Amino acid sequence: MSKITDEYIINTIKDLEKDVVVPSYLNSIDKTIEMSKKRKNTYRKRNLTFASILLIVIIASTSTVFSKTFLPIFKSVFADEGVLKAQVNNKSQLVDKSVEAGKVTVSLKGVVADGIRTVLSIKIDGDRIDFKNLKLEGVYLVDSTGKKYEVSHYGQGELIKNQNHYETTMEFNGSPSKETKLKLNISKINHIDGPWNIEFNVIPTLPKSYNSSSNYSDGKITLEVSKATFSSTYTVIEGKIQGSDFNINSKLSNNNGETVSQLSGKKLQDGSFQLYYPPITKTSDLNLVITTPDGLTTLVNMKISTSN
Repeated sequence: MSKITDEYIINTIKDLEKDVVVPSYLNSIDKTIEMSKKRKNTYRKRNLTFASILLIVIIASTSTVFSKTFLPIFKSVFADEGVLKAQVNNKSQLVDKSVEAGKVTVSLKGVVADGIRTVLSIKIDGDRIDFKNLKLEGVYLVDSTGKKYEVSHYGQGELIKNQNHYETTMEFNGSPSKETKLKLNISKINHIDGPWNIEFNVIPTLPKSYNSSSNYSDGKITLEVSKATFSSTYTVIEGKIQGSDFNINSKLSNNNGETVSQLSGKKLQDGSFQLYYPPITKTSDLNLVITTPDGLTTLVNMKISTSN
């Protein structure tokens, strides 16, 4: 490890000034170091230690690189558990682009795309917008091939609101399967015409699917699981079910002791279903427990093989 000397600190601060604006009152650090040379070694070492710590504080507090690295893109007040877990696992991407039209600014903070969905972190600023009755029109994503991704929903969960500020997630069905350039389009926000267009690169992660032939039947409910899919933001269980109105609650666990609760689910007329959970580590077997909505009565308790 290199020894920290007076010259090293001075030269490092000079290099930082090329990219970081150092407050004027901190420029006196040069004088402090020079004065320390005239003192005893014990005081000299003490001043150098202080200067070293102060140098770290300057870097961490003033560098935009540091602030962008550590600030979360998605926040728990408006992003679901699957998106938050993708962020923790470094599957989200920083974008940090803004565009203004009609005195309204739309900022795209970041994105996560995993082959199943594309989720954006969006911020809208403008004193002309009634955020209590926010309505967006002409919202879609389009990739470099011209393929469009329709918006699924926005305004998920509790939102951060104040007089001129609105922050939320915007979710789109599907995602690109490889690195590409996407363009976000918003044609109208409430009564104000745009458009607001933001272009950005995205590197999606790809889901992995495993076939299953797991079955459950107790004479009242028959359930067949045909596939388990693992992505950055979801674990999806697919199959067919009979004998249930699908007004259910469920939990999924693996051999490692992880357990996740169902985020959403859907059932088609032919009995086909999809259950969506936050990401869970893939193991050779999963365990699915389905209960009534109040969680008091267990309807299904079955093992799902994912070794295929």
